[in-house]
Amino acid sequence: MLLTHGADVILAGGKYHTPLQAAAYFYPSTLGDIAEAGADINAVGGELDTAIHAAAFRYSVDGVKLLLSRGADGRIIAGK
Repeated sequence: MLLTHGADVILAGGKYHTPLQAAAYFYPSTLGDIAEAGADINAVGGELDTAIHAAAFRYSVDGVKLLLSRGADGRIIAGK
C-alpha cells in the first residue's frame, strides 16, 4: 500500500535503517515488491545491518532466498 502512494524505498535511518530491512524482519512477503521498487538490496545500517541479516535473524528461508536471487551479498559482515 505504501508503495502505491510513493513511499521512498531508499530512505534510511532508525532502528531498521531501510524499508527493505524492516520488511525482511516484519513482513518478508513484501520483499519482492520493495526490491522491485528500487531498494538497495545491500544497504548496511540499523540494528540488523542488512536485509539478509534481518531475514536470517527471523529464520525466513524464503526471505533469504528471495534476497539472494535479487543480488543480496551474503558475505557482508555485520558492522562493516
